[in-house]
Amino acid sequence: MNRPPSRRIATVCAVLVLLSLAACLFFVSAYPFPEVKNDAVGYLTLARSVTAGTGFSQDGGMTPAVYRPPLFSFLLGEWFFFTGTSSVLSAAVNACLAQALIAAGAMGSAQSRFPLPVPWGWLGAAAGIALAAGIAMAAGIAMAPAWSEGPLRSLLLKLPVGVAVAVLVGWIVGPDWVRRILSGNVFRGENP
Repeated sequence: MNRPPSRRIATVCAVLVLLSLAACLFFVSAYPFPEVKNDAVGYLTLARSVTAGTGFSQDGGMTPAVYRPPLFSFLLGEWFFFTGTSSVLSAAVNACLAQALIAAGAMGSAQSRFPLPVPWGWLGAAAGIALAAGIAMAAGIAMAPAWSEGPLRSLLLKLPVGVAVAVLVGWIVGPDWVRRILSGNVFRGENP
């Protein structure tokens, strides 16, 4: 199997970052923020404390916080520092950017370990990813509200739709891998 050039992977990953960021920012702007409560209050307070320079503390630097892991609050606090705002909107934009970068990193890492032939040029690959992102976004909008009174029944109703969307998105982005999975040739290195 020919390895795709690293420039193509970089281009597709850059397109994926932009599409993921756009989709996430769309959700941030389209839906109202939920009430900040429970754990979110603690993490935001810690991030604001890091931004203010009072350390990893929930009471203004008087007592160090030991209940929550520090990485998320530290990174969010640095984001607040560099953007100059510690609003919930700023935290949501930070989450969007992080998810977009994670998606591109996962794709780049997967492509370097398990090269997937992209049958189209880079523009076609970008169009395929855009189509897949649109399908995933539409499914997310449709699956956001409950489909039943009980949460378990709602999840059971959504499961086949989620699997179908995953297969459809996989077929668009990596048709060769879907054929391999369906034929059972995933790890044998054989073409279906």
